Amino acid sequence: MTQKEKLFYYLDRINNSTELKDEIYWKCGLEIWKPNELQDDLESLMEGGCKQNYELIPFASDGDGGVCVLVDNQYVSMIDSEGGAGYIAASVDDFINILLWYKYIPITKKVFDGFEEFIEDYQRDEYGSNTSELINDFYNLNILIWITEWYMKNS
Repeated sequence: MTQKEKLFYYLDRINNSTELKDEIYWKCGLEIWKPNELQDDLESLMEGGCKQNYELIPFASDGDGGVCVLVDNQYVSMIDSEGGAGYIAASVDDFINILLWYKYIPITKKVFDGFEEFIEDYQRDEYGSNTSELINDFYNLNILIWITEWYMKNS
């Protein structure tokens, strides 16, 4: 399965559940869209900038004008409204794991002195992002799907 196919699979699952989509928005701070519904937003962010030679598929927005994109059917990146951009994850699966595990994209203006300080900050849960049953169920179901696919492929 290509990264684009995985992305469309996740988007379909999330967009077909209003409760899950809302939960991800409220707990993770991202609004998940159907493929290419954010194309105009992406084009606006790219205006006046460098000419890109990448295939970019926008699929989520952060509420501040930033857009998450799948880059060249490989990586997930964030392009923000202030002209910044960077990779978030090496694959769609990694992006989903980061998003649902940390409950937000771990981009922060704060520099942590080490892992322990990051964990302390995360455990304070200042954003009210305790794991919900709905997100846990989605996450656990996908783990079962991955294990089943791996087993079928390797047996």
